[in-house]
Amino acid sequence: MARKTIGQTPLESITSLKERGVIPHEAVCSYAGRLDPMASGLLLFLINEETKRRDRYEQLSKQYDFEVLFGIATDTYDILGLVTGVSDTPLVMEKAEVDNIVHEISGTFVQPYPPYSSALVDGKPLWEWARKEELHQHTIPTKEVTIFEISVDSITQQSGAEIKALVNNRVEAVNGDFRQEEIIHNWNFQIADDTAFLIAQMHAVVSSGTYIRSIAHRLGQKLGVPSLAFSITRSSIGNIRLESNEEYRYVTPEELGV
Repeated sequence: MARKTIGQTPLESITSLKERGVIPHEAVCSYAGRLDPMASGLLLFLINEETKRRDRYEQLSKQYDFEVLFGIATDTYDILGLVTGVSDTPLVMEKAEVDNIVHEISGTFVQPYPPYSSALVDGKPLWEWARKEELHQHTIPTKEVTIFEISVDSITQQSGAEIKALVNNRVEAVNGDFRQEEIIHNWNFQIADDTAFLIAQMHAVVSSGTYIRSIAHRLGQKLGVPSLAFSITRSSIGNIRLESNEEYRYVTPEELGV
């Protein structure tokens, strides 16, 4: 198990670990439970024979510390996307109001996959259909998931200028073709420097396959405002949480709770 940084894909994390000698170069390696480029935190890497047992590792529950930005929405439900909505009036939102909605959405439910995700539909990942603007021609798959715990820790305010600076830095950290240049230009054009937005600091324990950015999007829908996942950190997998000074640790199936 190791930490993935913002901007990395899981495959880039594997490459980095092999270059540093954490994973032997000759080892067959895969991961159980992907993280989006904008998400950071724990990734479970499987080596050699354990790659054949991926299914059982993917069933482990996960804990996330995350932030929901209220007042802005994107086509990806996180900051690595084009802006699709901005609140036209200053938001006034009490923590108790968000607490009530959080209570409503907890439990087991059917969650559609985000439009920009790797779920295969008619032979291609959803994000390819979304990029071609052909998503409406296909049925978006769903998955039954469970939110075991979810809570709001606090709500803070940030200006559009502060938010854009963070978005620019994080998006620039991404390699490959994720529309980075278009996204940065779009955010800089759409978001006014002096507009104030609200950010809720939250944490949740969820079942395998739950999309945190979809939870962020759903919260906004329930509250009637644009919203997205501003940051996502996976803080534990199964029974394992790395100490703050640990970059990686070798763990056994028994330790994880498999």
